[in-house]
Amino acid sequence: MSTVIDASSLIELAVKEGMAGFLYKSLLKSGALETLNPHYKQRLYTTYYLTIRHNLKLIHALNEIMKSLMQSRHQVVLMQGISLLQHVYRDIGLRPMNDIDMWVLPNRYDGLVECLVSQGYERNSLYPNTFSKGEVVLDIHTHILGGDRINSRDLLISVDQEEIFQSAQPINMENTSALCLDPSDQFLYLSLHAMKHNLERLIWLVDILNLVVDWDPSDWEALVHRAQQLGQQTTLFYMLYVLTTELYTKKR
Repeated sequence: MSTVIDASSLIELAVKEGMAGFLYKSLLKSGALETLNPHYKQRLYTTYYLTIRHNLKLIHALNEIMKSLMQSRHQVVLMQGISLLQHVYRDIGLRPMNDIDMWVLPNRYDGLVECLVSQGYERNSLYPNTFSKGEVVLDIHTHILGGDRINSRDLLISVDQEEIFQSAQPINMENTSALCLDPSDQFLYLSLHAMKHNLERLIWLVDILNLVVDWDPSDWEALVHRAQQLGQQTTLFYMLYVLTTELYTKKR
């Protein structure tokens, strides 16, 4: 960032790629933040703390929803950013989110909708699986890969999606609990999601990298086995190739 143009371009790219929080904390830790033009320093500072503010709103709303769902014994699996925020990212300012993604089995969909409506959420007239209340937006899925929207996606996995749902693991939240995908299923799901969207955002790759950063050999063995079970060996190969070529720098 030797020039103003360099700094401006980098910051805007970081925002676009969902990486502004990482850039802010890295510059802060290295001491380089103080060398920035005050305008760019403020841009990063504001983006980081607005991310924290918005994520706290989403987490609070999710806690209220989960309390109600527990009383009615309805189960949902948290997907994408919100699930990672609960057990992968220790700093909620690093992972920007636009909405909360939830996966519910089709036979439980009406119960979830009833719960959301009772809490004041309104269904979007154009996107019937999207519900909102103020700043909080929920995106409801009845198929893990969007087979409820594009039928051919049902064929992407070689087991019934209910088996994946039943493999989900509990995660602790404030005064309640929720479910998130088994780590191996999480890796494969995030990989399929990123590739479905042509790897458009760097944060999607960083999500996967943060998921596996502390894995031991048994975790990797479980992933390979699960990929075979789900018929996702090619997905695993492609994502490992992308991660090792794009995000891994060999130390010399």
